[in-house]
Amino acid sequence: MSGAADEYPLDTETVREFIVAVREGVTRADSPEEACDAIRPSFAELLADESWLPEEYTAPAPASGMGGGIGQWLLFRAGDASLSLFSLVVPAGAETPVHDHLAWASSVSIAARRTRRSTRRARAGSCWPSGARSPPVTSTF
Repeated sequence: MSGAADEYPLDTETVREFIVAVREGVTRADSPEEACDAIRPSFAELLADESWLPEEYTAPAPASGMGGGIGQWLLFRAGDASLSLFSLVVPAGAETPVHDHLAWASSVSIAARRTRRSTRRARAGSCWPSGARSPPVTSTF
């Protein structure tokens, strides 16, 4: 994919600014752990804005083949394949097995419970090194 252009399926100022901040943080870091620490504030800022992710990228995908309606929506992919950003939707009751990302991964979970009056969110973030096994994801809300 060398020389390919960056791809922005969700081409918004918010996503572009986030990608710039992540690239800068990774470039300045001397280790993957430092890179995770450097980009954590950018994730926090992104998640503080509940309007950045359009509803279509939060929907389950029953035909995805991932089981249980789990949906994966690409938001950004670097032309050199060094970085991607996507929304992973795990519907209530669906599960993912323990798995290996085969690369450094930063995972941010946003669980939303919609009621007639409000949306409540729980947030968490973590990083895993290449070859590390990320824990299973289970949606129970």
